[in-house]
Amino acid sequence: MISPPVNRLARAFFMFWAGLPFLAPTFSNAQSQQTLDVTTCHSGEVTTVFADKDVTLRSAEGWGIVMSQGNTSLDNSSFHVVTTLRTHGQAITETGYVELTDPDGDVILMESSRTSTEHTSRFFHGTGKWSGISGSGKGQYIVFRRMQPDWAAACSKSVWTIELPAK
Repeated sequence: MISPPVNRLARAFFMFWAGLPFLAPTFSNAQSQQTLDVTTCHSGEVTTVFADKDVTLRSAEGWGIVMSQGNTSLDNSSFHVVTTLRTHGQAITETGYVELTDPDGDVILMESSRTSTEHTSRFFHGTGKWSGISGSGKGQYIVFRRMQPDWAAACSKSVWTIELPAK
Protein backbone atom coordinates (compact mmCIF):
# COMPACT_ATOMS: atom_id res chain seq x y z
CA MET A 1 0.00 0.00 0.00
CA ILE A 2 1.25 3.50 -0.88
CA SER A 3 1.62 5.90 1.99
CA PRO A 4 -0.77 8.90 1.86
CA PRO A 5 1.89 11.59 1.04
CA VAL A 6 3.19 9.58 -1.94
CA ASN A 7 -0.37 8.89 -3.11
CA ARG A 8 -1.12 12.64 -3.03
CA LEU A 9 2.09 13.36 -4.95
CA ALA A 10 1.23 10.74 -7.58
CA ARG A 11 -2.28 12.17 -7.96
CA ALA A 12 -0.94 15.73 -8.32
CA PHE A 13 1.62 14.56 -10.90
CA PHE A 14 -1.08 12.74 -12.91
CA MET A 15 -3.50 15.67 -12.73
CA PHE A 16 -0.79 18.07 -13.94
CA TRP A 17 0.09 15.95 -17.00
CA ALA A 18 -3.53 15.05 -17.73
CA GLY A 19 -4.60 18.70 -17.54
CA LEU A 20 -1.63 20.14 -19.47
CA PRO A 21 -3.27 19.90 -22.94
CA PHE A 22 -6.17 21.99 -21.65
CA LEU A 23 -3.82 24.68 -20.34
CA ALA A 24 -1.93 25.10 -23.58
CA PRO A 25 -3.04 28.22 -25.50
CA THR A 26 -4.55 27.89 -28.94
CA PHE A 27 -3.19 29.89 -31.85
CA SER A 28 -5.81 29.40 -34.54
CA ASN A 29 -5.70 33.06 -35.58
CA ALA A 30 -2.12 33.75 -34.51
CA GLN A 31 0.66 34.82 -36.82
CA SER A 32 4.22 33.53 -36.82
CA GLN A 33 6.57 36.51 -37.25
CA GLN A 34 10.20 36.43 -38.44
CA THR A 35 12.64 39.29 -38.87
CA LEU A 36 15.33 38.72 -41.49
CA ASP A 37 18.53 40.66 -42.15
CA VAL A 38 19.24 40.15 -45.84
CA THR A 39 21.66 41.29 -48.50
CA THR A 40 20.38 41.14 -52.08
CA CYS A 41 22.40 41.58 -55.25
CA HIS A 42 20.99 41.76 -58.77
CA SER A 43 21.77 42.88 -62.28
CA GLY A 44 19.71 43.40 -65.37
CA GLU A 45 18.79 45.34 -68.44
CA VAL A 46 17.60 48.95 -68.29
CA THR A 47 15.64 50.40 -71.24
CA THR A 48 15.01 54.10 -71.72
CA VAL A 49 11.35 54.63 -72.59
CA PHE A 50 11.39 58.44 -72.71
CA ALA A 51 13.99 61.14 -72.07
CA ASP A 52 14.14 64.91 -72.38
CA LYS A 53 15.87 67.67 -70.40
CA ASP A 54 13.33 67.44 -67.54
CA VAL A 55 12.46 63.78 -67.02
CA THR A 56 13.57 60.27 -67.97
CA LEU A 57 11.39 57.15 -67.83
CA ARG A 58 13.00 53.70 -67.85
CA SER A 59 11.96 50.10 -67.48
CA ALA A 60 14.24 47.51 -65.91
CA GLU A 61 14.28 43.74 -65.58
CA GLY A 62 16.82 41.87 -63.52
CA TRP A 63 17.74 38.70 -61.68
CA GLY A 64 19.51 38.24 -58.38
CA ILE A 65 20.23 36.30 -55.21
CA VAL A 66 19.40 36.69 -51.50
CA MET A 67 21.96 36.19 -48.74
CA SER A 68 20.49 35.99 -45.25
CA GLN A 69 22.37 36.59 -42.01
CA GLY A 70 21.17 34.64 -38.97
CA ASN A 71 17.85 33.16 -40.10
CA THR A 72 18.68 31.13 -43.20
CA SER A 73 15.14 30.40 -44.45
CA LEU A 74 15.69 32.62 -47.53
CA ASP A 75 19.46 32.21 -47.89
CA ASN A 76 20.44 31.41 -51.49
CA SER A 77 16.99 32.30 -52.80
CA SER A 78 16.86 33.77 -56.28
CA PHE A 79 14.63 36.53 -57.58
CA HIS A 80 13.31 38.13 -60.74
CA VAL A 81 12.42 41.84 -60.62
CA VAL A 82 10.60 44.14 -63.06
CA THR A 83 10.42 47.88 -62.37
CA THR A 84 9.74 51.29 -63.81
CA LEU A 85 12.00 54.23 -62.96
CA ARG A 86 11.40 57.95 -63.17
CA THR A 87 14.30 60.38 -62.96
CA HIS A 88 13.64 64.07 -62.51
CA GLY A 89 16.87 65.97 -61.98
CA GLN A 90 18.72 64.04 -59.25
CA ALA A 91 15.52 62.48 -57.83
CA ILE A 92 14.83 58.83 -58.68
CA THR A 93 11.52 57.09 -58.04
CA GLU A 94 11.12 53.37 -58.74
CA THR A 95 8.14 51.01 -58.48
CA GLY A 96 8.27 47.31 -59.20
CA TYR A 97 7.43 43.72 -58.45
CA VAL A 98 9.65 40.86 -57.31
CA GLU A 99 9.19 37.11 -57.63
CA LEU A 100 11.46 35.51 -55.03
CA THR A 101 11.99 31.73 -55.21
CA ASP A 102 13.51 29.95 -52.21
CA PRO A 103 15.82 26.92 -52.58
CA ASP A 104 12.81 24.55 -52.18
CA GLY A 105 10.96 26.21 -55.11
CA ASP A 106 8.37 28.04 -52.99
CA VAL A 107 7.62 31.60 -54.14
CA ILE A 108 7.11 34.98 -52.43
CA LEU A 109 5.71 37.96 -54.37
CA MET A 110 6.68 41.45 -53.25
CA GLU A 111 5.84 44.98 -54.30
CA SER A 112 8.76 47.37 -54.02
CA SER A 113 9.27 51.11 -54.19
CA ARG A 114 12.37 53.25 -54.05
CA THR A 115 13.17 56.91 -53.62
CA SER A 116 16.86 57.75 -54.06
CA THR A 117 18.80 54.90 -52.38
CA GLU A 118 16.14 53.85 -49.84
CA HIS A 119 13.53 51.23 -50.68
CA THR A 120 10.55 49.50 -49.11
CA SER A 121 8.99 46.12 -49.84
CA ARG A 122 5.56 44.70 -49.12
CA PHE A 123 4.95 40.94 -49.19
CA PHE A 124 1.54 40.13 -50.67
CA HIS A 125 1.48 36.50 -51.88
CA GLY A 126 3.27 33.23 -51.32
CA THR A 127 3.16 29.56 -52.30
CA GLY A 128 4.04 26.42 -50.32
CA LYS A 129 5.47 27.25 -46.92
CA TRP A 130 5.02 30.98 -47.69
CA SER A 131 1.26 30.69 -48.32
CA GLY A 132 -0.58 33.51 -46.52
CA ILE A 133 2.55 35.65 -46.15
CA SER A 134 2.31 39.31 -45.22
CA GLY A 135 4.74 41.87 -43.92
CA SER A 136 7.17 44.46 -45.17
CA GLY A 137 10.77 45.53 -45.23
CA LYS A 138 13.07 48.51 -45.58
CA GLY A 139 16.51 48.72 -47.05
CA GLN A 140 19.22 50.78 -48.64
CA TYR A 141 21.42 50.31 -51.68
CA ILE A 142 25.02 49.72 -50.62
CA VAL A 143 26.30 49.79 -54.21
CA PHE A 144 24.77 50.68 -57.57
CA ARG A 145 26.59 50.72 -60.90
CA ARG A 146 25.58 51.38 -64.50
CA MET A 147 27.82 48.98 -66.39
CA GLN A 148 26.83 49.75 -69.95
CA PRO A 149 24.31 52.14 -71.38
CA ASP A 150 21.63 49.46 -70.98
CA TRP A 151 22.82 47.36 -68.00
CA ALA A 152 22.97 47.96 -64.23
CA ALA A 153 23.88 46.05 -61.05
CA ALA A 154 23.12 46.75 -57.39
CA CYS A 155 23.36 45.29 -53.89
CA SER A 156 21.15 46.24 -50.93
CA LYS A 157 21.01 45.57 -47.21
CA SER A 158 17.48 45.20 -45.85
CA VAL A 159 15.50 44.15 -42.81
CA TRP A 160 12.33 42.22 -43.65
CA THR A 161 9.59 41.34 -41.19
CA ILE A 162 7.39 38.54 -42.48
CA GLU A 163 4.27 37.09 -40.95
CA LEU A 164 2.81 33.69 -41.70
CA PRO A 165 -0.38 32.07 -40.45
CA ALA A 166 0.42 29.73 -37.56
CA LYS A 167 0.25 26.11 -38.64
